[in-house]
Amino acid sequence: MPRTFIILIIVCFSLFCACEKERSKYSDCTDEDYENCIIDKPFYGKTNVRIRTNSENPKVKVVFFEGNYEAADTVHVDTLSYNRATFYFELDKHYSAAAYYKSADNKIIVVDGGFLERYTYVMCEYTCYGIIELDLDLRLK
Repeated sequence: MPRTFIILIIVCFSLFCACEKERSKYSDCTDEDYENCIIDKPFYGKTNVRIRTNSENPKVKVVFFEGNYEAADTVHVDTLSYNRATFYFELDKHYSAAAYYKSADNKIIVVDGGFLERYTYVMCEYTCYGIIELDLDLRLK
């Protein structure tokens, strides 16, 4: 009976130590690790937009929506003359955008969307925040 009890204690201790190591992304807690930890909760994140300008479309109107394009809840409107731009919107929300092009007498709308997300992870004794940026491809193909 005592031998079984000792083995049970060793197994439980091993499991506890194994679980403890998985809690943190970092094991040595060096100064470099702390420099990468954002401890203040971010509220806004980057939304990167790509469009395609050309001679027929030197400027492209882009409309941003909270939620799906069909919901039409406009949060920002801009006219872009460069192929790339960055905007900042509230985190933990779904966004979509529409770029308006013309081709001869036709109007073409390119739509893309996604989730602008904030996440947390444990780094040594801190809870750190990260952001998954939203990349929207509104290029006319």
